[in-house]
Amino acid sequence: AGHDSLSGIKHLNRLEQVLARIQCQAEGWDEGIMLDDQGTVIEGSMSNLFVWREDHLFTPSLQKTGIKGLCRKIIVSLAEENGITLEKTKLRLEDLTNSSGIFVTNSLIGIWPVINFNQQQLTVCANTRLLQESLEGSICSAD
Repeated sequence: AGHDSLSGIKHLNRLEQVLARIQCQAEGWDEGIMLDDQGTVIEGSMSNLFVWREDHLFTPSLQKTGIKGLCRKIIVSLAEENGITLEKTKLRLEDLTNSSGIFVTNSLIGIWPVINFNQQQLTVCANTRLLQESLEGSICSAD
């Protein structure tokens, strides 16, 4: 998941993500994690990714690869509005394993809490629910 010349461009060539989705479905998983050639977490196969450590929220910086989706942008703003510390940073798989919660997001699914990662049960934290409600409220108020 890392062609520097296509970095950050929302284009129709999503072959890596399509192949990842096929593999996920074959394994019985709802979503997969895309890594760059250095093993850095980029995004989900169809989503942007957010990770909780205590009350701090982290998301991949996406400086070299990945798509900065619209829903990601909205969630970054909603986190700020709700007083949640959010950092765009380099994440590794260990960061997900050691997290206190994970959620993925895109414009179709909104916020989708991860309840199982790498055979580890995760709880949906209150701040994830707060962001879900804020996102739903911002969508409804846009009508």
